[in-house]
Amino acid sequence: MIVGKNFMEKMMSKIIIEFNGWIEADPDSIRFQYIGPVRESQMIMITGTEYLQLDEDEREEYILEDLGVACTNSFDGELDQCDVNVEEDPDHVAQEFLQDLLRDKL
Repeated sequence: MIVGKNFMEKMMSKIIIEFNGWIEADPDSIRFQYIGPVRESQMIMITGTEYLQLDEDEREEYILEDLGVACTNSFDGELDQCDVNVEEDPDHVAQEFLQDLLRDKL
């Protein structure tokens, strides 16, 4: 497959999504991953229902595993802001600039 320069330039870009809002998550469909002090060599995962049974200090040792799943399976929610931005990778821009300078000098 032949790939054009314009396509390759776009491949060196990033899609940044900024969002703000809230959801009421379904405790049975979300999972939390343990990030506290190492207890065992295995990954510890709990459900939202189990998370609700923890006290506040214990909850600080867990993070939400997948925000996308929580949003998809939520009971309710509101997205106040959702901006999609395309940013070029600065390393790629600098590389292209240097290549153009070299071509001009040759």
